[in-house]
Amino acid sequence: MLFPFRSNAPLYHYPIGTALCVATCFAVFVLAVSGHVSATTYLGMTLSRGQGYDPLAWFTSAFAHASWVHLIGNLFFFWVFGMIVEGKIGWWKFLLVVLAIAAVHGFLEQTLANVFHAEGFSLGASGVVFGLMAIAVVWSPIHEVDFILLMIPRPFVFALKVRTTAIVWIGIDVLTLFFDEEALFSVATPALHVLGAVIGLPIGLVLLHQGWAYCGDLDALTLWRERRGRRRDPGREQRATDHDRSAQLEEDPAADELADASAQRAARGQASGTRESAGGEGRRAKTPPPRRPPPLSPRSRQPPSTSRHSASGEQTATERQLLAIEQLLRRFVAKGDALGASRLYRDAVERHGAWPLAGDLLLDLIRALHRSSATREAVPFIREAIARFPARSVGLTVLLAQAYAANAQYELAIDAVESLEDDPSLTDGQRSRIVEVRNAAREAGV
Repeated sequence: MLFPFRSNAPLYHYPIGTALCVATCFAVFVLAVSGHVSATTYLGMTLSRGQGYDPLAWFTSAFAHASWVHLIGNLFFFWVFGMIVEGKIGWWKFLLVVLAIAAVHGFLEQTLANVFHAEGFSLGASGVVFGLMAIAVVWSPIHEVDFILLMIPRPFVFALKVRTTAIVWIGIDVLTLFFDEEALFSVATPALHVLGAVIGLPIGLVLLHQGWAYCGDLDALTLWRERRGRRRDPGREQRATDHDRSAQLEEDPAADELADASAQRAARGQASGTRESAGGEGRRAKTPPPRRPPPLSPRSRQPPSTSRHSASGEQTATERQLLAIEQLLRRFVAKGDALGASRLYRDAVERHGAWPLAGDLLLDLIRALHRSSATREAVPFIREAIARFPARSVGLTVLLAQAYAANAQYELAIDAVESLEDDPSLTDGQRSRIVEVRNAAREAGV
Protein backbone atom coordinates (compact mmCIF):
# COMPACT_ATOMS: atom_id res chain seq x y z
CA MET A 1 0.00 0.00 0.00
CA LEU A 2 1.17 3.53 -0.79
CA PHE A 3 0.46 6.56 1.41
CA PRO A 4 1.67 10.17 1.54
CA PHE A 5 2.57 11.26 5.04
CA ARG A 6 4.20 14.72 4.93
CA SER A 7 5.24 17.63 2.72
CA ASN A 8 7.97 20.27 2.92
CA ALA A 9 5.61 23.00 1.68
CA PRO A 10 5.79 26.02 4.04
CA LEU A 11 2.75 26.41 6.30
CA TYR A 12 1.66 29.89 7.35
CA HIS A 13 -1.35 28.62 9.33
CA TYR A 14 -1.89 25.66 11.65
CA PRO A 15 -3.86 22.78 10.06
CA ILE A 16 -6.89 23.23 12.32
CA GLY A 17 -9.48 22.75 9.58
CA THR A 18 -7.63 19.77 8.12
CA ALA A 19 -7.51 18.06 11.51
CA LEU A 20 -11.21 18.81 12.05
CA CYS A 21 -12.21 17.25 8.71
CA VAL A 22 -10.04 14.18 9.27
CA ALA A 23 -11.43 13.71 12.78
CA THR A 24 -15.01 14.09 11.48
CA CYS A 25 -14.54 11.43 8.79
CA PHE A 26 -12.95 9.07 11.28
CA ALA A 27 -15.64 9.63 13.93
CA VAL A 28 -18.50 9.14 11.44
CA PHE A 29 -17.08 5.83 10.25
CA VAL A 30 -16.34 4.55 13.77
CA LEU A 31 -19.88 5.39 14.87
CA ALA A 32 -21.25 3.55 11.85
CA VAL A 33 -19.20 0.35 12.26
CA SER A 34 -19.79 0.28 16.02
CA GLY A 35 -23.56 0.39 15.54
CA HIS A 36 -24.12 3.80 17.13
CA VAL A 37 -25.39 5.01 13.75
CA SER A 38 -27.92 2.76 12.06
CA ALA A 39 -27.32 1.38 8.58
CA THR A 40 -30.36 3.28 7.31
CA THR A 41 -29.06 6.59 8.63
CA TYR A 42 -25.59 5.94 7.25
CA LEU A 43 -26.99 5.03 3.85
CA GLY A 44 -28.94 8.27 3.92
CA MET A 45 -25.63 10.17 4.12
CA THR A 46 -24.52 8.78 0.74
CA LEU A 47 -25.18 10.45 -2.60
CA SER A 48 -27.93 8.66 -4.52
CA ARG A 49 -28.04 8.69 -8.30
CA GLY A 50 -31.06 8.77 -10.58
CA GLN A 51 -33.34 10.19 -7.87
CA GLY A 52 -33.00 13.91 -8.52
CA TYR A 53 -30.97 16.32 -6.43
CA ASP A 54 -30.22 15.98 -2.73
CA PRO A 55 -28.27 19.09 -1.57
CA LEU A 56 -27.71 17.79 1.96
CA ALA A 57 -26.08 14.63 0.61
CA TRP A 58 -23.63 16.75 -1.38
CA PHE A 59 -21.95 17.51 1.95
CA THR A 60 -22.63 14.42 4.06
CA SER A 61 -21.43 11.95 1.42
CA ALA A 62 -17.94 13.49 1.54
CA PHE A 63 -17.58 12.43 5.20
CA ALA A 64 -18.83 8.84 4.82
CA HIS A 65 -16.68 5.90 3.72
CA ALA A 66 -17.27 2.31 2.69
CA SER A 67 -14.41 0.49 4.48
CA TRP A 68 -11.32 0.95 6.62
CA VAL A 69 -9.05 0.86 3.53
CA HIS A 70 -11.25 3.45 1.82
CA LEU A 71 -11.17 5.67 4.91
CA ILE A 72 -7.44 5.41 5.68
CA GLY A 73 -6.39 5.95 2.06
CA ASN A 74 -8.50 9.08 1.72
CA LEU A 75 -7.47 10.50 5.09
CA PHE A 76 -3.73 10.21 4.38
CA PHE A 77 -4.14 12.15 1.14
CA PHE A 78 -6.56 14.60 2.74
CA TRP A 79 -4.12 15.27 5.59
CA VAL A 80 -1.15 16.06 3.35
CA PHE A 81 -2.89 18.11 0.67
CA GLY A 82 -5.25 19.69 3.18
CA MET A 83 -2.26 21.00 5.14
CA ILE A 84 -0.69 22.42 1.98
CA VAL A 85 -3.88 24.28 1.06
CA GLU A 86 -4.89 25.35 4.57
CA GLY A 87 -1.34 26.47 5.26
CA LYS A 88 -1.84 29.22 2.68
CA ILE A 89 -5.32 30.51 3.64
CA GLY A 90 -6.16 29.59 7.24
CA TRP A 91 -8.76 27.32 8.77
CA TRP A 92 -12.08 29.06 8.07
CA LYS A 93 -11.29 29.79 4.43
CA PHE A 94 -10.11 26.22 4.08
CA LEU A 95 -13.39 24.86 5.43
CA LEU A 96 -15.27 27.04 2.94
CA VAL A 97 -13.12 25.64 0.14
CA VAL A 98 -13.77 22.04 1.26
CA LEU A 99 -17.52 22.60 1.46
CA ALA A 100 -17.53 24.39 -1.90
CA ILE A 101 -15.72 21.51 -3.60
CA ALA A 102 -18.07 18.99 -1.97
CA ALA A 103 -21.19 20.94 -3.00
CA VAL A 104 -20.13 21.51 -6.62
CA HIS A 105 -18.88 17.93 -6.89
CA GLY A 106 -22.17 16.50 -5.56
CA PHE A 107 -24.25 18.70 -7.84
CA LEU A 108 -22.26 17.80 -10.96
CA GLU A 109 -22.20 14.11 -10.05
CA GLN A 110 -25.99 13.95 -9.77
CA THR A 111 -26.30 15.98 -12.98
CA LEU A 112 -24.05 13.57 -14.89
CA ALA A 113 -25.91 10.61 -13.37
CA ASN A 114 -29.18 12.05 -14.68
CA VAL A 115 -27.69 12.66 -18.12
CA PHE A 116 -26.14 9.19 -18.46
CA HIS A 117 -28.91 7.43 -16.52
CA ALA A 118 -26.40 6.10 -13.98
CA GLU A 119 -27.74 4.45 -10.85
CA GLY A 120 -26.44 3.51 -7.41
CA PHE A 121 -24.79 5.72 -4.82
CA SER A 122 -21.38 7.13 -3.93
CA LEU A 123 -19.54 8.20 -0.80
CA GLY A 124 -16.07 9.24 0.26
CA ALA A 125 -13.78 12.26 0.42
CA SER A 126 -11.80 11.40 -2.71
CA GLY A 127 -13.55 14.03 -4.83
CA VAL A 128 -12.56 16.71 -2.31
CA VAL A 129 -9.04 15.24 -2.08
CA PHE A 130 -8.49 15.54 -5.82
CA GLY A 131 -9.83 19.09 -5.68
CA LEU A 132 -7.31 19.95 -2.97
CA MET A 133 -4.60 18.23 -5.01
CA ALA A 134 -5.36 20.47 -7.99
CA ILE A 135 -5.27 23.57 -5.76
CA ALA A 136 -1.93 22.45 -4.31
CA VAL A 137 -0.50 22.21 -7.83
CA VAL A 138 -1.39 25.88 -8.38
CA TRP A 139 -0.19 27.13 -5.00
CA SER A 140 2.80 24.90 -4.23
CA PRO A 141 3.96 23.03 -7.35
CA ILE A 142 7.69 22.71 -6.63
CA HIS A 143 7.50 21.41 -3.08
CA GLU A 144 7.70 17.72 -2.31
CA VAL A 145 5.40 15.10 -0.83
CA ASP A 146 6.96 12.14 0.99
CA PHE A 147 5.38 8.72 0.36
CA ILE A 148 5.77 5.46 2.20
CA LEU A 149 5.34 2.21 0.31
CA LEU A 150 4.54 -0.67 2.66
CA MET A 151 6.59 -3.57 1.35
CA ILE A 152 8.15 -6.75 2.68
CA PRO A 153 10.73 -6.93 4.26
CA ARG A 154 10.78 -3.18 4.98
CA PRO A 155 8.91 -0.02 3.96
CA PHE A 156 10.26 2.15 1.15
CA VAL A 157 10.14 5.95 1.46
CA PHE A 158 10.49 8.33 -1.50
CA ALA A 159 9.51 11.87 -2.46
CA LEU A 160 7.63 13.37 -5.40
CA LYS A 161 6.98 17.00 -6.25
CA VAL A 162 3.40 18.15 -5.74
CA ARG A 163 2.93 18.66 -9.47
CA THR A 164 4.39 15.22 -10.23
CA THR A 165 2.06 13.62 -7.70
CA ALA A 166 -0.95 15.29 -9.31
CA ILE A 167 0.16 14.32 -12.81
CA VAL A 168 0.54 10.67 -11.79
CA TRP A 169 -2.68 10.26 -9.83
CA ILE A 170 -4.92 12.36 -12.08
CA GLY A 171 -3.22 10.97 -15.18
CA ILE A 172 -4.01 7.38 -14.18
CA ASP A 173 -7.69 8.24 -13.87
CA VAL A 174 -7.71 10.13 -17.18
CA LEU A 175 -6.12 7.17 -18.95
CA THR A 176 -8.67 4.86 -17.35
CA LEU A 177 -11.51 6.97 -18.71
CA PHE A 178 -9.83 7.13 -22.12
CA PHE A 179 -9.58 3.36 -22.46
CA ASP A 180 -12.78 2.47 -20.60
CA GLU A 181 -15.84 4.34 -21.83
CA GLU A 182 -18.05 2.47 -19.40
CA ALA A 183 -16.21 4.08 -16.47
CA LEU A 184 -17.04 7.49 -17.95
CA PHE A 185 -20.70 6.94 -18.74
CA SER A 186 -21.38 5.11 -15.48
CA VAL A 187 -19.81 8.00 -13.54
CA ALA A 188 -17.40 5.57 -11.85
CA THR A 189 -14.63 6.38 -9.39
CA PRO A 190 -12.05 7.59 -11.97
CA ALA A 191 -14.61 10.04 -13.39
CA LEU A 192 -15.36 11.37 -9.89
CA HIS A 193 -11.64 11.86 -9.19
CA VAL A 194 -11.10 13.81 -12.40
CA LEU A 195 -14.26 15.81 -11.68
CA GLY A 196 -12.83 16.83 -8.30
CA ALA A 197 -9.60 18.03 -9.92
CA VAL A 198 -11.55 19.98 -12.55
CA ILE A 199 -13.45 21.73 -9.75
CA GLY A 200 -10.38 22.45 -7.62
CA LEU A 201 -8.22 23.95 -10.38
CA PRO A 202 -10.34 27.09 -11.04
CA ILE A 203 -10.92 27.54 -7.30
CA GLY A 204 -7.17 27.63 -6.74
CA LEU A 205 -6.63 30.10 -9.57
CA VAL A 206 -9.42 32.42 -8.42
CA LEU A 207 -8.33 32.49 -4.78
CA LEU A 208 -4.73 33.12 -5.83
CA HIS A 209 -5.80 35.96 -8.14
CA GLN A 210 -7.97 37.51 -5.41
CA GLY A 211 -5.10 37.43 -2.93
CA TRP A 212 -6.74 34.99 -0.51
CA ALA A 213 -3.79 32.60 -0.66
CA TYR A 214 -0.28 33.60 0.44
CA CYS A 215 2.18 31.36 -1.36
CA GLY A 216 5.44 33.26 -0.84
CA ASP A 217 5.69 33.87 -4.62
CA LEU A 218 6.27 30.15 -5.10
CA ASP A 219 2.94 29.50 -6.82
CA ALA A 220 2.71 28.19 -10.36
CA LEU A 221 1.68 31.53 -11.91
CA THR A 222 4.54 33.49 -10.33
CA LEU A 223 7.08 30.84 -11.29
CA TRP A 224 5.77 30.86 -14.86
CA ARG A 225 6.00 34.67 -15.06
CA GLU A 226 9.55 34.60 -13.68
CA ARG A 227 10.56 31.98 -16.21
CA ARG A 228 9.16 34.10 -19.02
CA GLY A 229 10.95 37.17 -17.64
CA ARG A 230 14.31 35.38 -17.54
CA ARG A 231 13.89 34.29 -21.14
CA ARG A 232 13.10 37.82 -22.28
CA ASP A 233 15.79 39.52 -20.16
CA PRO A 234 18.43 37.04 -18.92
CA GLY A 235 20.24 39.76 -16.91
CA ARG A 236 17.19 40.90 -14.97
CA GLU A 237 17.59 38.43 -12.13
CA GLN A 238 21.30 39.25 -11.68
CA ARG A 239 20.55 43.01 -11.60
CA ALA A 240 17.78 42.46 -9.07
CA THR A 241 20.10 40.35 -6.91
CA ASP A 242 22.81 43.06 -6.98
CA HIS A 243 20.24 45.69 -6.01
CA ASP A 244 18.91 43.56 -3.14
CA ARG A 245 22.43 42.97 -1.79
CA SER A 246 23.12 46.73 -1.84
CA ALA A 247 19.89 47.35 0.06
CA GLN A 248 20.82 44.70 2.60
CA LEU A 249 24.18 46.33 3.31
CA GLU A 250 22.46 49.66 3.89
CA GLU A 251 19.53 48.48 6.05
CA ASP A 252 20.33 45.10 7.61
CA PRO A 253 22.52 44.94 10.74
CA ALA A 254 23.30 41.30 10.00
CA ALA A 255 24.56 42.26 6.57
CA ASP A 256 26.80 44.87 8.22
CA GLU A 257 28.22 42.21 10.53
CA LEU A 258 28.95 39.86 7.66
CA ALA A 259 30.46 42.64 5.54
CA ASP A 260 32.84 44.02 8.20
CA ALA A 261 35.51 41.39 7.64
CA SER A 262 35.41 41.90 3.88
CA ALA A 263 35.87 45.64 4.29
CA GLN A 264 38.77 45.15 6.68
CA ARG A 265 40.51 42.74 4.32
CA ALA A 266 40.05 45.17 1.45
CA ALA A 267 41.57 48.00 3.51
CA ARG A 268 44.58 45.88 4.49
CA GLY A 269 45.06 44.85 0.87
CA GLN A 270 44.96 48.48 -0.28
CA ALA A 271 47.50 49.49 2.36
CA SER A 272 49.93 46.73 1.40
CA GLY A 273 49.59 47.72 -2.27
CA THR A 274 50.49 51.34 -1.37
CA ARG A 275 53.60 50.27 0.51
CA GLU A 276 54.75 48.14 -2.39
CA SER A 277 54.27 51.00 -4.82
CA ALA A 278 56.25 53.44 -2.65
CA GLY A 279 59.28 51.14 -2.60
CA GLY A 280 59.33 50.45 -6.28
CA GLU A 281 62.20 52.82 -7.35
CA GLY A 282 59.92 55.43 -8.87
CA ARG A 283 58.10 52.99 -11.06
CA ARG A 284 54.32 53.08 -10.95
CA ALA A 285 52.96 49.80 -9.72
CA LYS A 286 51.03 48.08 -12.46
CA THR A 287 47.94 47.04 -10.62
CA PRO A 288 45.58 45.21 -12.92
CA PRO A 289 42.06 46.65 -13.00
CA PRO A 290 39.55 44.72 -10.90
CA ARG A 291 37.71 42.14 -12.91
CA ARG A 292 34.14 41.29 -12.18
CA PRO A 293 33.79 37.54 -11.76
CA PRO A 294 31.53 35.84 -14.27
CA PRO A 295 28.05 34.84 -13.12
CA LEU A 296 28.05 31.60 -11.24
CA SER A 297 26.74 28.68 -13.22
CA PRO A 298 24.38 26.25 -11.48
CA ARG A 299 27.14 23.66 -11.24
CA SER A 300 29.64 26.07 -9.67
CA ARG A 301 27.06 26.96 -7.00
CA GLN A 302 26.69 23.43 -5.76
CA PRO A 303 28.02 22.46 -2.32
CA PRO A 304 31.60 21.20 -2.14
CA SER A 305 30.48 17.70 -1.22
CA THR A 306 28.49 17.46 -4.42
CA SER A 307 31.11 18.89 -6.77
CA ARG A 308 32.70 15.52 -7.37
CA HIS A 309 31.36 13.54 -10.27
CA SER A 310 31.73 10.04 -11.54
CA ALA A 311 34.48 9.06 -13.92
CA SER A 312 32.19 9.87 -16.85
CA GLY A 313 31.84 13.47 -15.61
CA GLU A 314 28.12 13.14 -14.92
CA GLN A 315 26.38 13.89 -11.65
CA THR A 316 24.82 11.10 -9.67
CA ALA A 317 21.13 11.12 -8.79
CA THR A 318 21.91 12.23 -5.21
CA GLU A 319 24.12 15.08 -6.44
CA ARG A 320 21.36 16.28 -8.75
CA GLN A 321 18.86 16.15 -5.90
CA LEU A 322 21.13 18.18 -3.60
CA LEU A 323 21.72 20.73 -6.34
CA ALA A 324 17.96 21.04 -6.87
CA ILE A 325 17.50 21.48 -3.11
CA GLU A 326 20.08 24.28 -3.05
CA GLN A 327 18.34 26.02 -5.94
CA LEU A 328 15.04 25.74 -4.08
CA LEU A 329 16.70 27.08 -0.92
CA ARG A 330 17.94 30.08 -2.88
CA ARG A 331 14.41 30.73 -4.09
CA PHE A 332 13.02 30.50 -0.55
CA VAL A 333 15.65 32.95 0.73
CA ALA A 334 15.09 35.35 -2.17
CA LYS A 335 11.36 35.40 -1.41
CA GLY A 336 11.98 36.08 2.28
CA ASP A 337 10.75 32.69 3.50
CA ALA A 338 13.66 31.98 5.82
CA LEU A 339 11.74 29.56 8.04
CA GLY A 340 10.62 27.60 5.00
CA ALA A 341 14.23 27.40 3.82
CA SER A 342 15.40 26.21 7.24
CA ARG A 343 12.66 23.58 7.37
CA LEU A 344 13.48 22.41 3.84
CA TYR A 345 17.17 22.04 4.74
CA ARG A 346 16.36 20.01 7.88
CA ASP A 347 14.13 17.69 5.86
CA ALA A 348 16.85 17.30 3.24
CA VAL A 349 19.43 16.46 5.92
CA GLU A 350 17.12 13.77 7.31
CA ARG A 351 16.75 12.31 3.84
CA HIS A 352 20.27 12.69 2.39
CA GLY A 353 22.54 13.40 5.36
CA ALA A 354 24.33 16.65 6.22
CA TRP A 355 26.32 18.51 3.57
CA PRO A 356 27.92 22.00 3.56
CA LEU A 357 25.81 24.61 1.81
CA ALA A 358 27.45 26.89 -0.73
CA GLY A 359 29.11 29.79 1.08
CA ASP A 360 27.01 32.60 -0.37
CA LEU A 361 23.81 30.63 0.25
CA LEU A 362 24.78 29.95 3.88
CA LEU A 363 25.41 33.66 4.56
CA ASP A 364 22.22 34.71 2.76
CA LEU A 365 20.24 32.22 4.84
CA ILE A 366 21.76 33.62 8.05
CA ARG A 367 20.77 37.14 7.01
CA ALA A 368 17.24 36.04 6.17
CA LEU A 369 16.80 34.23 9.49
CA HIS A 370 18.15 37.26 11.36
CA ARG A 371 15.67 39.57 9.59
CA SER A 372 12.85 37.14 10.45
CA SER A 373 13.91 37.11 14.14
CA ALA A 374 14.29 33.34 13.82
CA THR A 375 17.34 33.37 16.06
CA ARG A 376 16.96 29.81 17.35
CA GLU A 377 16.97 28.44 13.80
CA ALA A 378 19.92 30.68 12.87
CA VAL A 379 22.30 29.44 15.58
CA PRO A 380 23.52 26.21 13.90
CA PHE A 381 24.03 28.01 10.59
CA ILE A 382 26.03 30.82 12.26
CA ARG A 383 28.23 28.30 14.07
CA GLU A 384 28.90 26.50 10.81
CA ALA A 385 29.80 29.79 9.11
CA ILE A 386 32.23 30.68 11.92
CA ALA A 387 34.01 27.35 11.43
CA ARG A 388 34.12 27.70 7.65
CA PHE A 389 34.98 31.40 7.32
CA PRO A 390 37.65 32.37 9.90
CA ALA A 391 38.13 35.77 8.25
CA ARG A 392 34.51 36.63 9.09
CA SER A 393 34.51 35.09 12.54
CA VAL A 394 34.41 38.41 14.41
CA GLY A 395 31.17 39.69 12.91
CA LEU A 396 29.63 36.23 12.95
CA THR A 397 30.54 35.70 16.61
CA VAL A 398 28.83 38.97 17.55
CA LEU A 399 25.78 37.82 15.61
CA LEU A 400 25.91 34.46 17.42
CA ALA A 401 26.03 36.21 20.79
CA GLN A 402 22.97 38.27 19.84
CA ALA A 403 21.15 35.08 18.84
CA TYR A 404 21.99 33.39 22.13
CA ALA A 405 20.81 36.45 24.06
CA ALA A 406 17.54 36.55 22.10
CA ASN A 407 16.97 32.92 23.12
CA ALA A 408 17.74 33.74 26.79
CA GLN A 409 20.92 31.62 26.60
CA TYR A 410 22.94 34.31 28.33
CA GLU A 411 25.78 32.09 29.53
CA LEU A 412 26.53 31.08 25.95
CA ALA A 413 26.19 34.71 24.83
CA ILE A 414 28.73 35.89 27.44
CA ASP A 415 31.13 33.09 26.49
CA ALA A 416 30.92 34.19 22.87
CA VAL A 417 31.62 37.89 23.49
CA GLU A 418 34.43 37.22 25.99
CA SER A 419 36.47 35.68 23.21
CA LEU A 420 36.34 39.06 21.42
CA GLU A 421 37.21 41.40 24.28
CA ASP A 422 40.72 42.31 23.08
CA ASP A 423 40.18 41.88 19.35
CA PRO A 424 41.46 45.08 17.64
CA SER A 425 39.37 44.45 14.53
CA LEU A 426 36.09 45.11 16.36
CA THR A 427 34.16 48.01 14.87
CA ASP A 428 32.21 50.57 16.89
CA GLY A 429 28.95 48.96 15.84
CA GLN A 430 30.12 45.55 16.97
CA ARG A 431 31.29 46.91 20.32
CA SER A 432 27.91 48.54 20.92
CA ARG A 433 26.16 45.25 20.18
CA ILE A 434 28.45 43.46 22.64
CA VAL A 435 27.48 46.03 25.28
CA GLU A 436 23.81 45.36 24.54
CA VAL A 437 24.35 41.63 25.01
CA ARG A 438 26.15 42.20 28.34
CA ASN A 439 23.43 44.54 29.58
CA ALA A 440 20.72 42.00 28.69
CA ALA A 441 22.64 39.26 30.54
CA ARG A 442 23.12 41.53 33.55
CA GLU A 443 19.39 42.31 33.69
CA ALA A 444 18.69 38.58 33.61
CA GLY A 445 21.00 38.08 36.58
CA VAL A 446 23.81 36.33 34.69
